[in-house]
Amino acid sequence: HLDLDYPGLEEVKSHYMEGKSEEAASALLEYYRRRTGIRTPEITDISKVKISKEHQKWADDALEHKFFVMDAYKEPFHYGDDINWRYWPVQDNELRWQLHRQKWFIPMGKAYRISGDEKYAIEWTKQYVDWIRKNPLVVISKDEYEILNNSALKEDAENARWAWRPLETSTRLQDQTQQFQLFITSPAFTADFLTEFLVNYHRHAEHVIGNYSEHGNHLLFQAQRMLYAGTFFPEFK
Repeated sequence: HLDLDYPGLEEVKSHYMEGKSEEAASALLEYYRRRTGIRTPEITDISKVKISKEHQKWADDALEHKFFVMDAYKEPFHYGDDINWRYWPVQDNELRWQLHRQKWFIPMGKAYRISGDEKYAIEWTKQYVDWIRKNPLVVISKDEYEILNNSALKEDAENARWAWRPLETSTRLQDQTQQFQLFITSPAFTADFLTEFLVNYHRHAEHVIGNYSEHGNHLLFQAQRMLYAGTFFPEFK
């Protein structure tokens, strides 16, 4: 998915062309750790990151898989020691959609940056990969995402209605640019994890491009977040 002729990726390309995948991934990680000049509007100076008491609580609760999902439900829900991303504690469609916006991930990143405590980075990488494993992207009709009918979809296809609705996908697309900045220096952010992250991020962007909403604020959000993706990761083809 990467343009290996992009300036700065010379070492990555050299290793890749020699068939040295691990060395290429390690060089790519060092490239991103050294990269300057690309940042998000939300984080213009990584050394000045702050966190509110509320977001600190979200970060700490998330270590125990207690996730704050949306304002209508002030207390977090426990999604299990082995995270059940399909748990639906209240039969509210919005609750299940918004779980997949992963609101606690950025607070975990801020808590990590401020405290230096690796527990936040370690847990974030685990939850990030766990989400990928348990929420496969299954191709379904665009109409299915808005829950407008009595769908006959089952299992992974039914779950895709929640986990991969384009609005939630685009939210993750934007928020993960902040997460990338906050966690990139952590030892838990390994070269292997980087490849997982980039492949997943590319999958998100392609999914949004192929499933834009027809009109309205959802379309505007999706377009805005594609701008984030293309600007923050110009190394993608």
